[in-house]
Amino acid sequence: MRRPWPKLLLLALAACTGVWATACMKVNFRAVTPEVRALSPTDLEDLLVGSSIQATRGTDLEWMRSEVRSALEQGAVFQVVDVDMVPEDWLTVSIAGVGGDGSSRKVTERIRRSGLEVQLDFPFVAMDVLSRHLGRKFNAVVRTESGEATVYALLAAAHLGVPLVDACLSGRARPELQQQVPTLAGISATPAVFVSPWEDIIVIERSADVYRTEELGRALSVSSGGSMAVAHTPMSGQELREGVVRRSLTEAMLYGRTVRLARRKGLDPVEELQRVSGGTRTFQGTVIRSDLEGRDGFTVGWIKLAGSGPFTGEHYLIYIKNEQIAGWRDRKIDILPPDSIWVLDPETGLPLTKLAEGKEVVVLGVSAPEIWRGRGGLELLGPEHFDLKSLTLPD
Repeated sequence: MRRPWPKLLLLALAACTGVWATACMKVNFRAVTPEVRALSPTDLEDLLVGSSIQATRGTDLEWMRSEVRSALEQGAVFQVVDVDMVPEDWLTVSIAGVGGDGSSRKVTERIRRSGLEVQLDFPFVAMDVLSRHLGRKFNAVVRTESGEATVYALLAAAHLGVPLVDACLSGRARPELQQQVPTLAGISATPAVFVSPWEDIIVIERSADVYRTEELGRALSVSSGGSMAVAHTPMSGQELREGVVRRSLTEAMLYGRTVRLARRKGLDPVEELQRVSGGTRTFQGTVIRSDLEGRDGFTVGWIKLAGSGPFTGEHYLIYIKNEQIAGWRDRKIDILPPDSIWVLDPETGLPLTKLAEGKEVVVLGVSAPEIWRGRGGLELLGPEHFDLKSLTLPD
């Protein structure tokens, strides 16, 4: 999935919340007040770095830092609550961006000529409309996926004045909306509200099956210049216990802290990440080709690496569909979804998104959460879903 938010979103957020600190501290805990924990600036830095690592591409770490830094300067207090502490009668919401790479040039040109103004608060409009549609206020926010969605979730929680749950709908970044644990638990993504940057508002009360919400949302984004916000998957506290990857934010902070401390102590950050994640260093080399294009609302294509060090003379291919989906070492399959491919800077341990030719990288393969390894998980996020057998490997 992809960031639709303008970089000036914080202006709208400040306007929506009034005084940041007041809004964030007045959490609507209804009859029960669970224990929450405020995140320190160091926690937030670790969370953003770790979330970018979890994301398997699709992040702009500097943008993420800038947004959170601006929020903190305006007095924001970000809080986290454990899944088991969430009362069963609470209502949670998730928010995401739906990209539309390959969108119609005719549409984008018409929008430009028409002079339609981008409404900076359009992601929050999606949440507010869904709340009115359900006739209830939200009590907490759940991160949709890792990466930039972590920032959306933090800002959304601040907008609503509620905590962020230490969990994630998927535990990684993924290209399609239905690829989330609630689908496996029989929890619908609908009702869902899609809002364009010009505040076209579309409410999907229900969809015919789990794939239709994604297909409809992607079509809306393609017809909106490649950018939509969606508020989706409302869950009760009871449903929450079955519909998330638990402690995913804690895991992200572990990864971020690992990189930070490794660099401070002069250790190899990639080796340290490998140690704490249980990942496997599967390749090291330089980028020799990056062929990506927008197609049907997704960024798709290939990254090719030439080996260095112990991998000299070998080559590695990574298939991209928004995220790094699968890897081939010397044209033999190496990493398959739902497992994650991390492409990291060997010096800093930070994830790399823009892979320019000549860039040195390290590739780690990391096992997916166990919930994705069952039959249902593989149907949603496994090799057959991405039709990997039909792909023609580039030379």
